[in-house]
Amino acid sequence: MAQLKVLLSTFFLVLTAVTLVECFPGGAGTQACVTLVPLHGTQPQPAPVPYQITLSQSTFAPGDQILVTVDATPGNTNVYRGLALQARPAVGSTDTTGTFTILPNDQSNFRFYDCADGSPTGGVTHTNRNDKSLPQRFLWTPSDGFTGDVQFRLTVVREFSIFWTDIPSAVLRLQQGNNLPVVTCPGPVSVQSLPNNVGNRATFLPTCTDLDQSDASLDLTCSPASNSFFPLGTTPVVCICTDNQGETDTCTIPVTINPVLENTPPAITCPGSVSVRSFQQIEGNFVSWDAPICTDVDQPGINLASTCEPASGSFFQGLGTTVVTCTCSDNQRATDTCTISVTITSFTDVNTLPVVTCPGPVSVQSLPNNVGNRATFLPTCTDLDQSDASLDLTCSPASNSFFQLGTTPVVCTCTDNQGATDTCTISVTISPVGQGGVCDGNPCFPNECRVSLLSGPDRYTCHSTTGAPCPER
Repeated sequence: MAQLKVLLSTFFLVLTAVTLVECFPGGAGTQACVTLVPLHGTQPQPAPVPYQITLSQSTFAPGDQILVTVDATPGNTNVYRGLALQARPAVGSTDTTGTFTILPNDQSNFRFYDCADGSPTGGVTHTNRNDKSLPQRFLWTPSDGFTGDVQFRLTVVREFSIFWTDIPSAVLRLQQGNNLPVVTCPGPVSVQSLPNNVGNRATFLPTCTDLDQSDASLDLTCSPASNSFFPLGTTPVVCICTDNQGETDTCTIPVTINPVLENTPPAITCPGSVSVRSFQQIEGNFVSWDAPICTDVDQPGINLASTCEPASGSFFQGLGTTVVTCTCSDNQRATDTCTISVTITSFTDVNTLPVVTCPGPVSVQSLPNNVGNRATFLPTCTDLDQSDASLDLTCSPASNSFFQLGTTPVVCTCTDNQGATDTCTISVTISPVGQGGVCDGNPCFPNECRVSLLSGPDRYTCHSTTGAPCPER
């Protein structure tokens, strides 16, 4: 028994690649169970090791199948003669554990070897000394009732006298219940808007990890998604990571779209020049004008507010011309200006009278039951001595008043600042609603006759506007 122990100590047991040319061409024997060192009469090669072991997952649960891959490290040859691979408890024992499965296409080149210390299928080795190519894959299943972590160890023989031993894998850890996923969001994302401040796209890359499964197998979603189009301002993006047990973790990314730094200034347009005659008693007068129009391509559809100095409606002292400067500003405090020339002319004893102009006759159909209706009209008033806005224009009855059935004369009066007036008259006719239809136009004939009284369905009394008799209808 003591001699057997000495023999077993020549191999290191965890994971080994062995090319046994003369002595063991059919793979590692029991002497490789502990040291994983082949008896080739030479020492193992020093670091760096040109081979590696990768596992399909970092944790396992009872019944899991783990894909174990032996491969050359980048830049090294993938040709080799033999190997020995074992699975052992990560600490405290050199016994093999679990069960390897040799894939069908590899069964002529590989076999199990039993170290009589744990699992008869807890190690695999080659069956011949032919050249083989990496990567080489095996499946491994944990033993029933095993409750510890596992580590794989490897020996690879490239040629009879060239081999590397005791190459460890990462520790495969036993799952202790389900570990929650962890999602990590980047910091706030800030992007400048496209021209005209319409918004812009923004990209971001959160990460998600879980001790129980690979990152690629986790479900990571963000709403809105990366590379979505975002409006101006700050939008919170919520990212959710979900593992294969339905457990989730969330984080939030503030995405800010900043306005365009290069601002387009506003554009202001002033009304034309204004000329007003002075008062008789004092040189000067009050002058008003229409408000300027101010627009900005960065704020479409808005007439921006403007200010004028002096303001519209101000008193302009003395005779002559005053330049009024009007200014408007946009939301970036950029400005534009325009000017209005206001001229006060001298007073003359002969005042130019105002002129009022009325529209033609206005005809509106009555509301149901012939109760009457509203009517609107728009006369105009001008005066060579002062601006239109400073004239006083009134109509009686006023526009949009309620008118009774028939014709009502509306008298409009325009008064200038000297008290001179002009008048005009608008004929407003409210036509009755007839039975079975509407009486269009003037139902009385001749045209100098007008409806004055509705006496029944389709019956009305006409009155004369010239003194000539009118028939009853």
